Amino acid sequence: MRELNAVEAEARKPESQSGSIIRQGMVLLVLYLVLRIVTYYINRENFSVVETNPVGDALHFCKLTMC
Repeated sequence: MRELNAVEAEARKPESQSGSIIRQGMVLLVLYLVLRIVTYYINRENFSVVETNPVGDALHFCKLTMC
């Protein structure tokens, strides 16, 4: 019986944690975007551009600062 349990234990594969890594990455991305959008809204009068759509401009600002 011990041999059977040992074989079963060896046959089990460790569970993948890629789901938690993806979830963590998504949470960090959302947090980054929220913080950058807030930063844009607080400082938008200091930018010398023609504002078209505040949300679109804020997301563009996020994209530029991320790279």
